[in-house]
Amino acid sequence: MRLDGRRIIVTGAAAGIGRAIAERCLAEGAAVAAVDLDPQVETLTTTSLVGDVVNCADAAVALALETFGGIDGLVSNAAVHATGDAVSTTDDVWERVLAVNLHAPFAWARAAIPHMLDAGGGAIVHIASIDADYARPATTAYIASKAGLLGLTRSIAIDFGRRGIRCNGISPSSIDTPMLRAHLERNGLDATAQSARTFAGRLGTPEEVAAACAYLLSDEAAFVNGTNLVLDGARTATA
Repeated sequence: MRLDGRRIIVTGAAAGIGRAIAERCLAEGAAVAAVDLDPQVETLTTTSLVGDVVNCADAAVALALETFGGIDGLVSNAAVHATGDAVSTTDDVWERVLAVNLHAPFAWARAAIPHMLDAGGGAIVHIASIDADYARPATTAYIASKAGLLGLTRSIAIDFGRRGIRCNGISPSSIDTPMLRAHLERNGLDATAQSARTFAGRLGTPEEVAAACAYLLSDEAAFVNGTNLVLDGARTATA
């Protein structure tokens, strides 16, 4: 129960990594406000908000304050993926990917940090991607958004670290989620080929990401700030 008494907001919590994170936080004793565009988020906890993360940060923070009396943690997990290079990516796709993957975490941090400061400190975790540091073809908007997210992570850490705020990133590789399965199907790929790219010989699980997230939210990570934890089964350990 290392998160006992913590008040945490998790975005993109209806399924996949976000749901696993929210469930782990609840199991560790935290009060969780879960947010997602998918109404299935309401099956997770009684404190949930159905909405687009691009424009509901203030409403979710208000809900958490009203229900819990404060905020100690924020996990910005909600994300969208898109294929396309710098020529084929349309303005609409670019703007939507950057809005969800980068602008929204900024807005959520801006809304939550003042209340974390009121509580004496807090922890923010941004779910990024190995794509932030290891580019792959035809993923321009997604790569740019996740690289920017890690920059935002470091910026928050140095600006607010001395005031009790920690901000860290997690960069997973291929995690077995509905989002990944949809991507593989859309591009004619299969999970076996994806698994072969890791030296674990399998896909990661949402629960493994959730375990890492719980650690970063907890006091066990009190001296961990401004870093990025890579969960990739040694995929990026080789050239």
